[in-house]
Amino acid sequence: MSSVFKKVLIIISVLFIISFSEFSLCQIKEIVEVTGTIKYFDYEGGFYGIVADNGKNYDPMKLDKTYCKDNLRVKVLGFARNDIVSTHNWGTMIEINNIVILKDSLSNADYEIHEWGVMIGCPKDNNYFNTSRPEMQTIVKQPVVYVHANNKVPFDLKVTFNTGKPTSVYPAANINNNITEWKNVHFEEMNKSIEEKSEIDPNNLKPLKEIINTLNDVDADKLIYNNTSTNFLFYEGEMNFENKIETNYDAAKGEVTIQNNFPYVVKNVVFTTATGDFINTVYLYGKAEEIKPNGSVIVRLTNSVQGNWTNDLTSLGFSDREAVSFSKLWERPFLEKTNQSNWSNLIYRIPQEELEKMISLEFNPVPKKIIRTLYILINM
Repeated sequence: MSSVFKKVLIIISVLFIISFSEFSLCQIKEIVEVTGTIKYFDYEGGFYGIVADNGKNYDPMKLDKTYCKDNLRVKVLGFARNDIVSTHNWGTMIEINNIVILKDSLSNADYEIHEWGVMIGCPKDNNYFNTSRPEMQTIVKQPVVYVHANNKVPFDLKVTFNTGKPTSVYPAANINNNITEWKNVHFEEMNKSIEEKSEIDPNNLKPLKEIINTLNDVDADKLIYNNTSTNFLFYEGEMNFENKIETNYDAAKGEVTIQNNFPYVVKNVVFTTATGDFINTVYLYGKAEEIKPNGSVIVRLTNSVQGNWTNDLTSLGFSDREAVSFSKLWERPFLEKTNQSNWSNLIYRIPQEELEKMISLEFNPVPKKIIRTLYILINM
């Protein structure tokens, strides 16, 4: 073999090795450029990860302590290290080349929360229930949370029952004693198709799958959690609550006296009953806009309160479609008892600050606005 040929062969071999090495390196080091949120996770000894806005998780190598702050918004340029397995068993390892803190971090989160729910019970029993479902029986269910965001920053939600306990949630989340937590809730990307999931209630009640379309038929942002696409977060629970509203119905006069024994004002107070028989039923309704603490009102009954809860919710700041969704689910259970006689219902709304004392919501980052509404339904 000539010396010239040997030299050419050596050069080709070197070039091949270099090319192969670069090719292999490219396979291992995929370029990553994403915006996301720094999150602290308290397992595997505790670590900070990057939850990207596209839903992917990255485990940063040698993250500088400057960026080790929970919910810090960042833009990252680096390499995905597919050749390395994360010791945290979470996400893809990323070798960071450049990282920048974004201005929309924490205090500048631009979103608001709308939550409505119903508590159901009996007049002399202090065990009451929160619900977002029309009842088939007395049920143990709870409110629906809608999100409206201008910048789609992932968020966490912790629900704490201060006087009770959660029973179930949707989409599935962590429940620990009196606390429910959703971590890293994302907003669905436009035109992204994810299978919608519904859950059948294990009790002898109306299942979520029967009303999920109504709950989703709103103009709130679509969320992604655990590969579930939904327009709402839904939690259910039970607690103690003592009803302090008394009623005295005078059928001959067609009026009801309503006494508020709470130390706070109650609003949108509705009393409903019926006359006639099972076939020829006439439903009667009476309404007071509000009753002051330790005050009473006399309400004359009529046969119409159409649009009452739709109007009440929109006046509080709920969107029209959210208000319609609520009314579709609850107006009939509020106003009618088609299979019973000698019945009456009392419905009223308690102040948001009283709801906060019973069930608190903690969002991270903090929303600009939170509207929470809880109606009490008393089967008299």
